Amino acid sequence: MVAAAPADWTQLDAASYSTEEIEIRFQDGTPMTERLAYLDRHGLRAVFHYTRIPALLARPADSGPIAALGGPAALADPVVAYVQPATSIA
Repeated sequence: MVAAAPADWTQLDAASYSTEEIEIRFQDGTPMTERLAYLDRHGLRAVFHYTRIPALLARPADSGPIAALGGPAALADPVVAYVQPATSIA
């Protein structure tokens, strides 16, 4: 996590990044209720919760592309350390 992901999610290299999933790293100590509330506020659904760090993989609830979310600036929030496209695994 925390790669040098582009800020413009409409121009993602599909060989390097997913166009359907994002990685969200929450601030240390962010309770699960706050994480779930963040997902609701931004129209996201979790697909995987990491257990050792406060992070998860998420998809748009409407199954649309992540580019429609508006990029990291649109998803900025005090409880979020960073958000980026998930890296593709070949």
